[in-house]
Amino acid sequence: MMWRIFIIILFIINITTILFAQRPGVCMKGMNDRQKDQFVGAVKIVKTVTYEADFSRRVAENGEFISSSVRTYFENGEIDRERINDEQGQLLSLTIYQYRDGHKYVSTTYDANDTRTLQTLYDYNEDGVCTFMRLTDAIAVTISTNNIKHGENCVEMSERFSDGETVNERFIYDKKGHLIEHNKFGSADQTINTTYVIGKKGVATKAKIKQNGTKQTITYEYEFDTQGNWTKRITYAGGIAKEIATREISYY
Repeated sequence: MMWRIFIIILFIINITTILFAQRPGVCMKGMNDRQKDQFVGAVKIVKTVTYEADFSRRVAENGEFISSSVRTYFENGEIDRERINDEQGQLLSLTIYQYRDGHKYVSTTYDANDTRTLQTLYDYNEDGVCTFMRLTDAIAVTISTNNIKHGENCVEMSERFSDGETVNERFIYDKKGHLIEHNKFGSADQTINTTYVIGKKGVATKAKIKQNGTKQTITYEYEFDTQGNWTKRITYAGGIAKEIATREISYY
């Protein structure tokens, strides 16, 4: 139950950021992790730092620290590892992905004391597409199981937790592989529909969110590097800056 709440909280916190909307392994056929994360080009390392926005002077400035992560990709676009840091850059958690025959088969998350806290096991169909994941805790007790289905332009995941509750998600893409809709179905407080408007540079300029009968529109303002990936994004709600995310990106 606690793990389910934790995952839901993480989703709510990051709903405006859409930094990494999907877990590694949950993507359209033919996509690697780098493409799933909506990057352009041969990205190697991405350091992302997110702050609450201080808009008191009507200019978006960094406010309270929210999160910091470093994602590393192999040259083929699959994820190698992800490090979560605190505001001082000290390690909070590290997830390492292992591969067999070109497919990720296990990922393991460790805390700052190098103690295993989470492990994910992956299974594939005969076409080499990930169709099942099992999440386990530090002593290998199952937290949840995930069945994954793939359509022509979408991927669906049904996650069943150990307490019996099920949460379903659907990710829909346009023809260029841009994420344009994310639906999350669970109990009333978990049912969220988000649609994204994709701009000329291939990034979301607007997100329309529906949850519990309420509607909210989020807009995004960007700065880009020479490769076409954004290096700074300011998130606005109701014309007020809410979050500022910056990225340092290195390439192969």
